[in-house]
Amino acid sequence: MPEQDTRSEVFRRTRRFPSPPGRATIDDDRAVDVGWYDEHKVDGERVYLERFGRIPAPATLSDFIRTVQQIALESNGQIYGWRGQSDGSWGIHSGGMRRVMQPWVKPFPADQERHRQLFADIREQLGAPVAKKHEARGDDDWQLWWDMKTYHRYLLDEARLRGFDHHDGVQLCDLELLALLQHNGAATHLLDISRDVTTALWFASSDNPDKIGVVAAFDETGIGHLTAIAAKSIKFHELMDALQYPETQYPETKSTKPAVGWIPRSLTDRILAQRGLFILSSYADQPWGSVQVTGTYVWQGDIDANYVEPNEPRAFFVAIRPELKKEVFEAGRSGLFGVDPTSLFPDIVGFASANRSTQDVPLAP
Repeated sequence: MPEQDTRSEVFRRTRRFPSPPGRATIDDDRAVDVGWYDEHKVDGERVYLERFGRIPAPATLSDFIRTVQQIALESNGQIYGWRGQSDGSWGIHSGGMRRVMQPWVKPFPADQERHRQLFADIREQLGAPVAKKHEARGDDDWQLWWDMKTYHRYLLDEARLRGFDHHDGVQLCDLELLALLQHNGAATHLLDISRDVTTALWFASSDNPDKIGVVAAFDETGIGHLTAIAAKSIKFHELMDALQYPETQYPETKSTKPAVGWIPRSLTDRILAQRGLFILSSYADQPWGSVQVTGTYVWQGDIDANYVEPNEPRAFFVAIRPELKKEVFEAGRSGLFGVDPTSLFPDIVGFASANRSTQDVPLAP
């Protein structure tokens, strides 16, 4: 486990650009813990992670179950979904956000003119500049929002050009196509979460065995709902505008919240096996990520500007230490946990991956 005394317990943002229009000027760049876990007497030793503050760190699998039960009972409503990440130094971002943090890559010469025209059209439609070719962005850079929308216009256009927008004889809408792409490995702005906390725990434990992972819980009262009809009819960029700019709200979304949950139809066996659903969010600059939901770790400047309600967090975090990761792995390996790679990835790709050369041979029946 990392030595805690080598890390500062004051996480600060490094803003390279001014605040976006309509956002309060940030005078205090410290991240502060709102003390929710202590106030609600949530069990478990606390550990400090720069991204998440002081959060519960259950020692055993049974302690973990007790801790998440307490969080679910003490939260404002009920838990909408859970997400697991194996490295607690990562912020919680969609894969699409992570991808656009990287510099744009120059296309192959044969594709250059087509890409140039595509991005010219996107610039005109979005009214915002596209990132420079070699410019990497940090997660506190609000231009990520424009880059993310630009990237998705590109991704959807390329996928439809290749005929990937048809599945089982049905033409897919934007969100369905993104969900299908994501569960085949593409980076999209759909944030994967699960109704099943054990699925989130497995993802938090399945990699980086020597690092502390994190399980995040999203309270239902902080998340709007996107109906199947709305998801089918609204374009991706229209939905993003409706979330980011409430005054341009599209009535199809039926939500005034800056983050919405969407339960897709079972396009793949993986979505069904993982009890998967998605969160789509407007841009947020949080200590812990870019999802526009108030968590238990917030910027002091946002409190001072009345931008957040620190007494009413809607996102909660649990640390998964290496010792607990090992216990989860052993429980899964022995069949006691009920979650393993072949159950979460029940297609042939998942089966083959679970049986690659680096994997242990399972117990014989």
